[in-house]
Amino acid sequence: MQILKAKAKIPIKLDDATITVREGFKYIIPNELKSTFESSPYFDVEEFLNTKEITEPVDFTGKRILAIRTGGYGDLLFIARSLLEIKKNFKNTYIEFACAPRFSALIKECLYPDIVDEVSFTLLPYPHYEKCDYFVSFEGIIEDNPAAMDTNAFELIAKTKFFIDIGLDHTVPLKIPSKYEEQVGELSKDWGDISVIAMQVKPSAIMRTYPYEYQNQLIKLLGKRGFPTLLLERQSSLDFMFKKNIYDEEAKKYILTPYSDTIKGSLGLSITLVKKCKLLITPDSFLTYVGDSLGIPTLGIFSPIGSMFRVSGLNVYALDTYGDFSCYHCNIHSTSPCHWANDMWSPCLKAIFPEYVEYSVIEILEGGK
Repeated sequence: MQILKAKAKIPIKLDDATITVREGFKYIIPNELKSTFESSPYFDVEEFLNTKEITEPVDFTGKRILAIRTGGYGDLLFIARSLLEIKKNFKNTYIEFACAPRFSALIKECLYPDIVDEVSFTLLPYPHYEKCDYFVSFEGIIEDNPAAMDTNAFELIAKTKFFIDIGLDHTVPLKIPSKYEEQVGELSKDWGDISVIAMQVKPSAIMRTYPYEYQNQLIKLLGKRGFPTLLLERQSSLDFMFKKNIYDEEAKKYILTPYSDTIKGSLGLSITLVKKCKLLITPDSFLTYVGDSLGIPTLGIFSPIGSMFRVSGLNVYALDTYGDFSCYHCNIHSTSPCHWANDMWSPCLKAIFPEYVEYSVIEILEGGK
């Protein structure tokens, strides 16, 4: 973490928000944003933050905690259980959570509405740090951390960052805003009694995406069994994919009309749509927690990291594959391709054939594993 000092009052574009900094004021940035601001003529990089991180078990009663995390949806969910346990077990604890602007609505609306007292952005005014009792940075807790390959991420965060034991319950609390229920009812009224399978098209990194060719084949396999597919992806992206014939004409017969900007757009609407489905298929940890919280059977497609280090829950099932690859995270947090791949797709995910996914779906729906 570093401290910046603004040289002028100027609007700064951060993610999908514009933040106006004040001349002479100090701001905290996580190391992930360091390169963005180092070359800026509007800031002086003053020093590294003299942190007050937690180093042993403490009594959080009446204390103010400042937590900060860059990263994606799943990374935020790994933290949720620990914050919930702190709120439950220590009275009058005040939690401020700093994250990328695009996630602030997610936290306020669906993820932490009853846990976090204040949401800030990762370009954080220094006074926020000065008034906290404990500061917790989650940078590097999963990425480039060998311990993350041996311990479930929920437990790793709880034990190394808060020195608490969260037990076996890793369920992430999600709140479904009532405003979406009526809208989703209208969108899904034509579904009737059919059993719909929701499938995430792609997470943020292409190397974690189930290959499009496999998706196309899986949609047809499930469709012939009477299970149409609801694709979870931005509407603009789906329009582009349909135009490029990523899904062939036979597969399109089994794809429900995409209704909205899902997952990356209107998250609340997306979650409520998933609630209407019979089963959820996803290659990303975030949606496995969504499915588990909603009580929807969820099939996670993970590789090469074993699902035991990423997911848990009564409603979550996982497909893993392990090959003779010398992998360390397989660049899955990066946009660069796997060095074992001969195309844009992960060779590990290509080892999970559509027929195997189809078989797993049927097993789950029939009550097996």
